[in-house]
Amino acid sequence: MAASRANDAAKKTNCVRRPRAANANAALAYLAERPGRVCTREELLEAVWGPDYLGTPRTVDQHVLQLREKLGEDPKAPRFLETVRGVGYRFREEA
Repeated sequence: MAASRANDAAKKTNCVRRPRAANANAALAYLAERPGRVCTREELLEAVWGPDYLGTPRTVDQHVLQLREKLGEDPKAPRFLETVRGVGYRFREEA
C-alpha cells in the first residue's frame, strides 16, 4: 500500500523514483567525471535527482556518507570524496 502511494506521488510530481543506491552511484559518477572540481550540493541535487526534486541538500550528504562507507574511506582522511566545508564535495584528482 505504501509503495503504491509513493508511486502515485511520484507520478503527480513528475519525478522518477530510483533506488537509493542508484542515486548514490550516479552522484559518484558525476563527481568522478569532474576530478578536482568542487560541486555544490545544489548542483549535485539537480544533476542526479533532477530539477523537480523536492528534498533538501542534506540528501547529498547522506549519499556521500553511504558512498564513503562502501569505498571503505576513513571519514577523517577520505581518499576519494573530499568535503569542501560550506560548499559541497569534490572527487580528489590524486585518488
